[in-house]
Amino acid sequence: MAIKESSKIIILMRHATRAFDGDHLSMVGRNQAIDLPKILAELGVPMPTRLHSSPKTRTLETLRFLAGQLNRKIEINPHLDERGGSETLPDFERRVLAFIHGLETSETESAIVCSHLDWLETAALLLTSNESDLDRAEPWSPMAIRAYIFDEAIWKRLQERSKA
Repeated sequence: MAIKESSKIIILMRHATRAFDGDHLSMVGRNQAIDLPKILAELGVPMPTRLHSSPKTRTLETLRFLAGQLNRKIEINPHLDERGGSETLPDFERRVLAFIHGLETSETESAIVCSHLDWLETAALLLTSNESDLDRAEPWSPMAIRAYIFDEAIWKRLQERSKA
């Protein structure tokens, strides 16, 4: 599919590999984060105009180098956080859908969304997409990336990177 300059692109990604003992990235994760601009270029997707992150340190650290390279601010959004212990599944799904709907109706042409396994699994299942259920259920390893284009009110997958 050809990407027009005005196309709306969303890049969903899981944070880089986290340290075993905390919310920071491991050394492997830091190297993955440093490689993010190169990875996006290899996927052939436009560099994002907006960078969205959950409030967790590991997601912010994943986007920090890209933000510096693009001279962009990371937008911290609590809608991208993991499901809270007292949050019901319907409430969590509503939160994920609210964020997705915001992307669909915004003027932003390309955005990267760095979040967590549970959020990304839910988003992949709830996106209005032309993907099969099997494709939607593919695993999200650390640094997994899926790029979608919003075309005719449907998110269509452009590219993916599933292994770190």
